[in-house]
Amino acid sequence: MLTTKLEELILKGRAFFRTAVIGGTQKATINIAEDRFIIITDVTYFPGFYRRDLEGGTYYPDEKFDFTSQFTIYGNRGYNNFVARTKFDYIDKTFQGRQIYAPSNHIRYDLYLLHTDQVGFSFTKGTDIVPGSAQAPADNPGYVPPLDYGRVGDTGVINTSTATLINTATNRIVNNSDRPISGTNSAETFIIPFDANTQIIASEMKNSFNYPILHVNYVEVLGLPNNLGI
Repeated sequence: MLTTKLEELILKGRAFFRTAVIGGTQKATINIAEDRFIIITDVTYFPGFYRRDLEGGTYYPDEKFDFTSQFTIYGNRGYNNFVARTKFDYIDKTFQGRQIYAPSNHIRYDLYLLHTDQVGFSFTKGTDIVPGSAQAPADNPGYVPPLDYGRVGDTGVINTSTATLINTATNRIVNNSDRPISGTNSAETFIIPFDANTQIIASEMKNSFNYPILHVNYVEVLGLPNNLGI
């Protein structure tokens, strides 16, 4: 999102609109020069993570949970994760006698992410989940059925999956009611863990289209944010 203040800085020569294409990898970095900072204004995500057809066989995206993927943007000013669903088109390659599922969507995000040092980008694939089932905690702002599922202490409360176990080697637990505790896997938001089950393997990208692409628009500003009133 390009704001009036950023437009003013660009027109005065104190800021510059930049673009970067991140992708074809598991991790990437945008370096920031000294006495400058950047504000990421928007990104366009082209998901990958589908299995390309091979000689003599048909491969489906759901065999590797390729309908869901995640990219993260992080640095010393914050950590943001984005989970996306990929749309696939079925292609029947009659002449070759094979079929493939090709990703066909892109997703645009309006952002305003400020970073003063290196900005990291990481990509991972989705995986299976195991929803829990229990009464919502008392600190959940719930209502009694039929307006909501209710919470601990309510009459007629219905068990619900306020906690979800992401089925990977790390067994990351995402719990939307408890605040994250240092040294544990609990978090307030749904984050796919980075581990052996969700990583993008180099061999999957070789000789195929199995890689993500992230087009990043950002403004590079001269000086420091506390000196510019941003």
